[in-house]
Amino acid sequence: MPQPVPRFFKRDGENAVSEHFAFLEAAPELAAGTFASLCALQNSGTHASIPAADAKATRVRGLYCRKLKDWAVFYAADIAPKPFRIIVLHVARMTSGTFDFLEVEAAARLRRLLIGD
Repeated sequence: MPQPVPRFFKRDGENAVSEHFAFLEAAPELAAGTFASLCALQNSGTHASIPAADAKATRVRGLYCRKLKDWAVFYAADIAPKPFRIIVLHVARMTSGTFDFLEVEAAARLRRLLIGD
């Protein structure tokens, strides 16, 4: 049975839903295609389905990144084996030299998610 759509990280002042809406407004086809791809990934059901390019895009274990033109969509997969769930952590436009900063922010959100902060 298909799972609901991926979840989005939302904590005090940090809102991946709002970030995704900004992405959708700036690049509608790219954003919609990315969201559909993440839905399909979630419904594939395993960590093994995560593209190697997404895993290699970051230096942080458990953090994945889909790089698209000048956008980065950082996500994680639930550590519980069932059901397999995707959590969008951070969506941002990349400019020259900003990827490392965006990765640090996404990693911090992942850390807060894992410890329940």
